Amino acid sequence: MDSGNKSRRRFFARAAFAAVLGAAAGVIGFNAHAHGRWHRGEPFNPAKLDERLDRFLRHLYVEIDASDAQQAKLGT
Repeated sequence: MDSGNKSRRRFFARAAFAAVLGAAAGVIGFNAHAHGRWHRGEPFNPAKLDERLDRFLRHLYVEIDASDAQQAKLGT
């Protein structure tokens, strides 16, 4: 009888942990979805996407000290 109570407690402890973990994931997901913003609070603008990508790649080239051939490969 004692082992039955122990396994029941273990089940409810695991179920409670899973519920708390699921609730936390739900809150984080809802919060991320509710903001619905792009970068720095600006709404998403597809026209700026290429500009941002080019800027990112220029920074990347400097960080990895890429040659012209490597830049051509990464840019395509």
